[in-house]
This record gives sequence, structure tokens and C-alpha cells, in this order.
Amino acid sequence: MPAVLRALKGRTARVCLTQELNQHVLQNRAVLDDQQFDYIVRMMNCTLQDCSHMDEHGIAAALLPLVTAFCRKLGAGVTQFAYSCVQEHMVWTNMQFWEAMFYGDVQNHIKALYMEDRGQQKDSQDQQEGSANKREISALELAAEQNRLWPTLNKELQMERVQKEESTVFSQAIHYANRMSYLLLPLDTSKNRLLRSSGLGDVESVSNSYVTNSIAGSMAESYDTESGFEDAESSDVANSVVRFINRFVDKVCNESGVTNEHLKALHTMIPDIVQMHIETLDAVHRESKRLPPIQKPKLLSPTLLPGEELVMDGMRVHLILDGREEATGHMGGPPLLPAEGAIFLTTYRLIFKGTPSDALVGEQIVTRSFPIASLTKEKRISVTLPMDQFVQEGLQLRSCTFQLMKIAFDEEVASDLAESFRKHLHKLRFPQHVQGTFAFTVGQSGKLVLEPKTKDKNQSLK
Repeated sequence: MPAVLRALKGRTARVCLTQELNQHVLQNRAVLDDQQFDYIVRMMNCTLQDCSHMDEHGIAAALLPLVTAFCRKLGAGVTQFAYSCVQEHMVWTNMQFWEAMFYGDVQNHIKALYMEDRGQQKDSQDQQEGSANKREISALELAAEQNRLWPTLNKELQMERVQKEESTVFSQAIHYANRMSYLLLPLDTSKNRLLRSSGLGDVESVSNSYVTNSIAGSMAESYDTESGFEDAESSDVANSVVRFINRFVDKVCNESGVTNEHLKALHTMIPDIVQMHIETLDAVHRESKRLPPIQKPKLLSPTLLPGEELVMDGMRVHLILDGREEATGHMGGPPLLPAEGAIFLTTYRLIFKGTPSDALVGEQIVTRSFPIASLTKEKRISVTLPMDQFVQEGLQLRSCTFQLMKIAFDEEVASDLAESFRKHLHKLRFPQHVQGTFAFTVGQSGKLVLEPKTKDKNQSLK
């Protein structure tokens, strides 16, 4: 797995993954067990992580139909699809991405519509001629041909074609409203993570929006008041998504000449689509909480020196690459970093002990430590682990013993625990009295705790 995730940094591997997954879907092998589902989701996240929000290489576009196909059964009648685990990417909140995808699909469907008619005419000609022209005709050539034939068609045939094209766009708009609700509504609707960070909710943020003066504006407002939400938080999520989808539908339908009746029908449909999807997600969220947690490596306890005592129990962290190449495997030898383990704070040292993330060297043990008194610099950093989609908070700890520890806290470590770790570290690094240092405290039975001096009320009066 680590090797695959490393390979996915390259564009060709990402394209290859989408093709491979597509084969699985075509062979009806999209229902996975828990471990398979976890692996597939991690690979999808890793693939999307390196896509820009514009999706230049079409990777997100290729994954879009796949995230709605791969799934796992959570319980009776409850199925979790991969889209609920790959929402943390900016590409899904980019209106241009959705428009490009929509028009691409509409073009394919309209092309198929005319190719069907053309195919029927061609068949009769080819039978007479005996040979068929195998070259694939492009959408532009098809459009040019239809434009040329247009004046020769009678009124009824013209109307029929207009209606067919319009209903193709309309059915695609419904399809995309569903797709967008899949990727924009978070699994736990109370979190509303994605929407807040991207400004998806505020309609005014898009200058070329039709919403402000169209039906969608009033629909979104009435949805606020009429929807049967007791929970303000989840209705906030629903409203943001409804507004975003309305904005999209307005834009593409106005550009594509969809009739007003159809547009109104869409606007009444969208809140229902979102509402139904939220109800489905609630069941999925409830069931997914019952899943057993993924097994994480056991924490290894460090060997302490005589007189050294643990101040804080081990916290699960990842020791990540810090720019030195010795442990990465690039200069020969096994790739020991990144490693997964725990950080321990003792009265004397800061100790990391764990195992490499690379499965091929998983039996090795990685230990890195330095005396607390040698800590010279501590800096907060945010880290994206290659195995995860989430950005973790971390610390970079530099010591004057030529040692550097770059750690990222695991998602199970609460941020207040990480903060308390920092405070303890500083307390031990700068004791209030010289006798608070390890060299002096080591021989004593009780730990030396110096009370902060209390200020006298009347200091001037002796």
C-alpha cells in the first residue's frame, strides 16, 4: 500500500488507477468488504489530493462516476458509497469543474441521440454500397451536418428535435443535482466542514450568479422557512448545498435554453433531493459508527534510564521526513521514515518509538530521542500525511544535540492533549529553579515542585 500511494504522485499512475477501477465497475465488482473499501478510499483520496481545484488532468472527472459506484454494506438496507469518504477536496466546490463535466456529458448524450438517427439512415445506404465508413464522427461535424439539414426539415420534425435536445439537458441537470448533493453533503451533516472553509454557502461570492434575480434566490429563502428542520446546524448545511446546486442549475439551464417550466420543476426538486439524501446519510452515519476501528500498530514502550520517569503517557504520532536523507532509503538501506508510533515525555528526554510506515520494513524499530534541556526551538506545523486525506497538526522540535523531530499528531489525539504536551515540555525545559533540572532531581525521592512566589499585599511596609 505505501508503495502504491507513493506511485500515485505521478500522473500516469493516477490515470491508470481510474482505468483499473473502471474495469471493476464494468465487471460488477464494486461491492467491497470493509478492508477493500478502506484501501480503495485511501487510494482515491491520495489521487485527488494532488489534483488542483481546476482538475487539469481530468482525474477528478474520471473518478466522479466511480465514487458513486464503489460501496460497502453496513447493515440491513444501509449502503455506504465511496463519495461519503472523499469529500475533503476543493475540486468538488468548484463551479467550473461541474459545468465542464455537465457539458461534456450533455454533448455525449446529444451526440448519441443524433448518431442513432444517423445510424438508421446509414444502415440502409451501407447495405446497398456494401462497405461502411468506420471513422468516428466528431460532435462538431455532427452539429455542422444538423445545421445544414435544419432548413430542409418540416416544422414537426424541427419541434421534435428541439424537445429531444431540451429534455436531454433537463435529465442531465437532474442527474447532476444528485451527483452534487452526494459530494457536497458531509456524512455527518452537523459538521458542515467543507462548506464553511470554501465559501460554498454564500451565494453572493460568485459574480456571474443568476441566483440573485431568479427563482433560485426566492426558492432558497423559502426553503429556509419551510423546511422541516429542527436542527439549525444541519439546515445550514442543506441550505448551502441547495443554493449552490440552484446556482449551477440556473447557469447551465439558462445557457442551454431549458424551458421555464422545466427550470421551475428543477428548483422544486432540488430541496427534496437534498433532503432525501440527508436522511440516507443519517442512517449511513449511524451504522458507520458501529464499525470496529481500524487496527493501529501497538504502542511500544521506551527503555528508561535509572531515575528517569514518564511525565506523560505515549501519544500516537507519526515521525515524518525532516529533510535528512539517511533514513529515507534514498541513499541505500531501508526507508525507516515516515514511521508510526508514539512520543513519550520523561523527566529527562523526549523519546519517539515506533515502526516504519513502509510495510516492507515494518519489523524494524525506529527510536529517536534527545534531552529536554537541549531543546532550542519548537514550532507548530501542519502536515498532510501521505496515507491520510486530512491535514494534521504537528510540531517541529529542534535540539542542540544535532537532532530534529518532526512529528504529526494522529487524528485520535485531541488538540487540547497536544497543547498540554507542549506546556509540559516547556515546563521541563525551563524549570523555575536550577534544582528543577534532571541532574539535580534524579537523586531525590520526591519530585521537586517549586511553588510560584506569592506577592505580598503591602510590599513597601516592612
